[in-house]
Amino acid sequence: MGTAKAKASKKVKAPARRALPKKRVTAKKAAPKKAARKKPAAKKPAVKKAAPKKAAVKKAAAKRPAAKKAAPKKAAPKKAAPKKAAPKRAAPKKVAPTRPVPKKAIARKPRASRERAAATELAAIFEGSGVTLRADNTVEVRVEVTAADVAIFEASSAFERGDFAAAVEFWTRALAENPPTSLYPEVWMCRGKALYQLGRFDEAISDFASIIERAPDHPDVHFEKGKSELRAARYPDAEASFTRDLEGSEQSPIAHFNRHSARRGQGDLPGALADLDAAVAGLPDVLTIRISRAKLAFQAGRFDVAVGDFQRAIAIATESGEVVEAEWFAGAGLCFGELGRNSEAVVEMNKAIAAKPDEPVFYCNRGWLFHNLGDLAEAERDLSSAVEIDPAYAKAYKNRAIVRERAGNTAGALEDYHRLGALGHDVADEIARFSKEPASAR
Repeated sequence: MGTAKAKASKKVKAPARRALPKKRVTAKKAAPKKAARKKPAAKKPAVKKAAPKKAAVKKAAAKRPAAKKAAPKKAAPKKAAPKKAAPKRAAPKKVAPTRPVPKKAIARKPRASRERAAATELAAIFEGSGVTLRADNTVEVRVEVTAADVAIFEASSAFERGDFAAAVEFWTRALAENPPTSLYPEVWMCRGKALYQLGRFDEAISDFASIIERAPDHPDVHFEKGKSELRAARYPDAEASFTRDLEGSEQSPIAHFNRHSARRGQGDLPGALADLDAAVAGLPDVLTIRISRAKLAFQAGRFDVAVGDFQRAIAIATESGEVVEAEWFAGAGLCFGELGRNSEAVVEMNKAIAAKPDEPVFYCNRGWLFHNLGDLAEAERDLSSAVEIDPAYAKAYKNRAIVRERAGNTAGALEDYHRLGALGHDVADEIARFSKEPASAR
């Protein structure tokens, strides 16, 4: 029996060794006691009865399907967001340690030391040149400004705003202040340009000559000197200056154009035309150059070149939206007339008159073209229009006298000669010729 009890006690005590199963043992032992508490246990059905109330709550919970339907919508972005965002976040995570950390480090002591080091290095570079390192790591730069520097600054400002007289005054003051020798050519160049703008060409030439004495290869000095000489009508000197400029490495079409003016001023038409040919080759679409060559070519009898230039100038102006001068149409018409292409000449004259209907010269020229075509009635009509616009237009009277005489209107022709005589022209022989003719011939 003793052994059996010992075994039983072992069986009872065995559960007590375990800390976790105590509830099981207590529940087993308390079961009889709880049996007396059937009243509290009876409340359990009441809880079960309350379950329907919970069911009512469940009905309220039944509204959750809306939330459940919304939940997938929320869940979908949440699941998608991490997947899509994961790579994006991964990149910043790798970069984040490298960027913010130096910034924090620089924001503290390293930045000050780095600035200090940079300022110290800068001060060392400019040592002895007026650079001082301050205590706050900033650099103070002291620059010595001379009176010549101030004068040069004032001169440049005056030139830019178009006050050339003031510019000349300040450039002169700069030269008087004895600036470094290297500045002399540039100061003279600037003062010479200002003098040119004031029309003081001889003084400008003197400044440019001063540069050439000291720096004969100074950029554009011969070109600027030639411009001043051209305006001063010193054509041989201007030609020499532009020739010297053209001997440089750059063949400037503008230098050729300017030299053509110097040569034309001396009566050298072939040389002037040669320069214009070079200028047109370099700048084929510049109207001034085209028209200049057209007029000079007409004067030299190169009518084919002249008419081509007039027509090209008209085309350039039309394409670019610029005004087409009536004289260009008239010039082309005269060239065609000289080439014997009178019908084409009349077409161009029509354009000239349409552009400028109050110009008597255009009517006179077109009248003569009609005369060449044998249309004497149109010729007399145009010549009459010319003298109506300008009653003192001698050439129109003379041409109309010829047209009238050719048409058999000798009385009208004699009338025109008398008008010419009244204007001071010597037409005694023409009048005498008509008086000697028999009346039947008149």
